[in-house]
Amino acid sequence: MTATATATGSATPTASPTRNPTATAVSSTTASATPGGTATATATPTSTSTPAGSSTTTATPTPTPTPTATPTPTATPTPTRTPTPAATATPTPSGIVSSTPTPTATPTATPTATATATPSANGSYHPLAPYRVLDTRFGPQGVPAGILGPNSEIGVDVTGGPSGVPATGVSAVVMNMTGTQASAGTYLTVFPSGESPPLASNINLGPGRDVANLVTVKVGSDGDVMVYNANGQTHVILDVVGWYGGTLGGSLFNGLSPTRILDTRTGTGAPAAKVGPDTTIDVDVTNTYNSGVPAAGVAAVVVNATVNAPTSSSYLTVYPSDSSRPLASNLNFVPAQTVPNLVIVKVGGDGKVKVYNNSGSTDVIFDVVGWYGASGDQFHALTPVRILDTRSSPQGAPPGPVGPNTEITAVVAGGSAVPSGASSVIINTTVTQGTAPSYLTVYPAGLPRPLASNLNFGPAQDIPNLVIVKVGSGGNAKIYNNNGQVHVILDAVGYFGP
Repeated sequence: MTATATATGSATPTASPTRNPTATAVSSTTASATPGGTATATATPTSTSTPAGSSTTTATPTPTPTPTATPTPTATPTPTRTPTPAATATPTPSGIVSSTPTPTATPTATPTATATATPSANGSYHPLAPYRVLDTRFGPQGVPAGILGPNSEIGVDVTGGPSGVPATGVSAVVMNMTGTQASAGTYLTVFPSGESPPLASNINLGPGRDVANLVTVKVGSDGDVMVYNANGQTHVILDVVGWYGGTLGGSLFNGLSPTRILDTRTGTGAPAAKVGPDTTIDVDVTNTYNSGVPAAGVAAVVVNATVNAPTSSSYLTVYPSDSSRPLASNLNFVPAQTVPNLVIVKVGGDGKVKVYNNSGSTDVIFDVVGWYGASGDQFHALTPVRILDTRSSPQGAPPGPVGPNTEITAVVAGGSAVPSGASSVIINTTVTQGTAPSYLTVYPAGLPRPLASNLNFGPAQDIPNLVIVKVGSGGNAKIYNNNGQVHVILDAVGYFGP
């Protein structure tokens, strides 16, 4: 499989992926590790995460170091405070990359109670070309232009209209959420209209930083979702990439053990060269590297995408090979930063997807964790429920940070939240209070640890990421930390099964 680089237009999306906030400022030093190497400051992570569906809004900020030689994590932040580094560029419709402050503080409440999960309607997945449904900077999408204030929420209609999401029969939507131009350390939470905000967050941000994260969220009975901002003022962008509902015409999920199918550092899936400015590469995502994704019948793939060692503030957009590049982005980053995000992307008719980099040059890593097709498992949405918090719980593992080169076991199915018949679980994963640059890998219990990562973080960073992980032996998943010590929070937002 080869990736071909082609210069493309310079449209720059305004939205960027969102991550689950934890209440802490994020330091501008983002040491990162990528599996297969040793953790070092500013090394590029290899992303491996497991989201297939997408994570809902239940993460709460937590600081997270970013590993250098390991896959990129999907996390669900838990509130604390996380230092955040330099501004990260987020594309704007006019083609100008605007820097946005990076979050410094984020929610302080950290949920410990294990609420019982409430499942919603089952459904199959309907992938879409990314479509912007909200941009508070410009309007008129979603709501009138205007920054979101402190302790405030807005309602966003995510059904009907030109996005491709129908007006009825929708149980949940999958969106890339971005927070930008925050005036203070804060976090954002997305949840169904008609419900109270959960003790969880999807993005942690602060001044000088653009943060994006993939979100899977139940839709309220009126077709709306709510977006809550805790502190200060911030702009919010939502790009819808798919929806769940019904069974006709949709696709079912097939979870995989993470497999690396692209690494521009080593020449895996593309030439061994950074992706240059205003450049697009084609990546074959089907029937390659024994990943488990078949050669035909694939509607969409789920990959943990990671950027490593970028030379400039920029953003990355992943989209179908046979579509025009959308006004949207999947990752926002600054120089020398390692950033992962879960991506669910439609596959082009040739079995490929395109990857566009706006400015500077950067390495890109893909770890595939699942795919959608005619057969597989249905999606079941949950009201976010905390299944692990090493800071305080009795949930999951005993309290205490996860040490260096150490893994813990988390019960992800068969408890109060996810039934024992689940095949894969969608989890907002957050790291906080890390003491060293590191990375986190989440994978099925009973299988070897893959060369991949779900989260990359540095000291005192709160980092969230959405993860889709296959259920391993005993209903468990393993969580591995490479360096230092770090607390981990898991919020289940959905699962796949019969």
